[in-house]
Amino acid sequence: MTNNRLLVILMLMLSASGLHAQCECIPRQKTPPADSTIVLYGTHKVIPDIYKAPILLALSHFPELRDTRIRFRVRHAQSPLTTNRDWRYYFAHFGLGRRAFVVTISDSTTTKLSPILFGRLPFDAKVGVAGHELSHVSDFRHKNLFGWLRLGAGHLSSRYVDRLEFATDSLCIAHGLGYSLLAWSCFVRSAFGLQPSAQAGNSKLLFKGRERYMNPSTILLRLKNGNTPN
Repeated sequence: MTNNRLLVILMLMLSASGLHAQCECIPRQKTPPADSTIVLYGTHKVIPDIYKAPILLALSHFPELRDTRIRFRVRHAQSPLTTNRDWRYYFAHFGLGRRAFVVTISDSTTTKLSPILFGRLPFDAKVGVAGHELSHVSDFRHKNLFGWLRLGAGHLSSRYVDRLEFATDSLCIAHGLGYSLLAWSCFVRSAFGLQPSAQAGNSKLLFKGRERYMNPSTILLRLKNGNTPN
C-alpha cells in the first residue's frame, strides 16, 4: 500500500470520526438579495414563491443556466425531487431546437421519505439538494434525443444510476455548493437514523463498496482536496 493511499485512508477515518462535529459547523448560507438574484438568475425560470430564496441562491452558482428555461413545480410524487426535460415545451416548439427542463418538488410522499421532503429541509439543505438537481440540468442540457433515450435505458441498471448520481454530486461540489450539499447529506442521514457512511438511497450499496449519493465523509474529503471553486 502506497503512502498516498495510507494518507487518503487516514483522512477518511479522521473525517468520519469528526463528522458529527463538522456537520454542526457547516458554514451557513445567507439569503440572497431578491432584487439582484431575480434579475440575474430568475430569467426564464418559474419558481414557487415559497422556495424562491434557496433555489435562486443555488441558481447563482450556475451561470451557464441563466438563459435556460427551468420550471419548478410542486406535486404529489414518491421521489422528493426529480429533474427531467420539459417534454410539453419540447413538443410545443418541436423543430426549433429549444430546450426546457422541469424540476418536480414533491409535497407528499411515502411515510419513509416524508421527513426529507423539500419543504421540511433546513435552508442550507434546500440549497444543496437544489444544487444537485441543477447539476442534472447542467448535464442534461447537452443531450440530444438519442442521449435521452440512452439515459432512460441506463436507469434500468442500478450501477448506471450510482455513477450518474455520484457524478452529479461531484458537479454540484465543483459549482461551489459543497457545504450546502454536505448540509443536505447530513440532514438526510440524521432523518433516517443512519450512520454518516450509510447510503440513504440504497442501504446495500455500502456493502458493495459503492456510493450513489456522496456520504458526508466523501464530500468533506472532496472539499479538503479543493474540489470546489473559491
